[in-house]
Amino acid sequence: MVVGAATPGHLPTVSDLLDRAREIRFESGTSNLAESALPFLDALAAALSRESNVSLEIVSHTPASGDAKRDLILSRGRAEAVKLRLVGQGVASDRLLAVGRGSEDPIAPNITRTGRARNDRVELHRSRGRQEPG
Repeated sequence: MVVGAATPGHLPTVSDLLDRAREIRFESGTSNLAESALPFLDALAAALSRESNVSLEIVSHTPASGDAKRDLILSRGRAEAVKLRLVGQGVASDRLLAVGRGSEDPIAPNITRTGRARNDRVELHRSRGRQEPG
């Protein structure tokens, strides 16, 4: 089954897809979207197109690499990559806010591979209204 694919007679809503942000993956150590992330992002773009009143905050996190500045730059690039994919699929840029948090908000210890994998994530949150340009 394709992530974000609709069941017969039901197109996924933005709410249906928000909790599935873990499907957004990147090539290791880069802000390049993994090919496997594209079907999910395309489904999200389609849902956003159907729900033109919804705006999103795209928040990217990285595991701690030992270089906080590098982690922050990488997470910002990843959030922007997600935004650019959605914009490329027709979502208005002012409905999307890309935020990079680096390694400052871990959800698991960074001492294990599993913990680092959990901290390497993108979160999607509904936001209020359209975003200011910039």
